[in-house]
Amino acid sequence: MEHRWGRRAAVEAAVRLHSGPNAASGRITNASLSGAFVRTSSRLPLFGYILVELPRDDSHHRPPLVPAYVVREAADGLGLEWCEFAPPSIATLLSADSAPAEPSSERRSSTPWRTSNFAP
Repeated sequence: MEHRWGRRAAVEAAVRLHSGPNAASGRITNASLSGAFVRTSSRLPLFGYILVELPRDDSHHRPPLVPAYVVREAADGLGLEWCEFAPPSIATLLSADSAPAEPSSERRSSTPWRTSNFAP
């Protein structure tokens, strides 16, 4: 049964996940104004607080950081919930022409939003 609050959109964006002194790489595959699924092989503490470093765009000198909690673990990644509903950086990311995503983390739209300007 699907319990997510927000409508998911297919997204393809490289991110870094910061948990205290640790950092991990991943890719957001779908997102909403309330959370996202990040495909990663890294494991972070369930219900742990993290900062999600989004790709830098031309208007930012620093990459946007979005606070979140790890709320779900899957074999291929992590489910996140934003600490604040509709963070401005996520709303901007989703305002691009994104296709609705399937509820399952394994299914993605054939035309996701893509970015290649991730700066670690």
